[in-house]
Amino acid sequence: MMTVSELKLKIFRQVDALDKNQLEKLHDMLQAYEREHAHVHAQNDVDTEHWEALTDAQRKGILDAIAEIEAGAGIPGEKVMANIREKYLNV
Repeated sequence: MMTVSELKLKIFRQVDALDKNQLEKLHDMLQAYEREHAHVHAQNDVDTEHWEALTDAQRKGILDAIAEIEAGAGIPGEKVMANIREKYLNV
C-alpha cells in the first residue's frame, strides 16, 4: 500500500508526462469532477450521514438534477406551482 506522499508523487509523474492535449482533457475532467462533488463538501454543515445513507442511484439522481438546474434545464418553482394550481384547482 502506498503512502499519501508516494501516491502524490506517482500522480505528479503521470501528469508531468502528458502532452498538452492530454493535459487539457485531464484538466476538464478534474473540473467536472470538482463541480459534481463540490456541493457535498461546500459547507461545514452538510449532513454527510444522510448523503452517505442514500443509494448510489439516489445520489446520481440528485447530482444529475443539480447539473440540469445549473445548465438552465430546470423549471422554476413558481411555474410548477402555477401549473399545479391551474390543473387541480380549476377543475
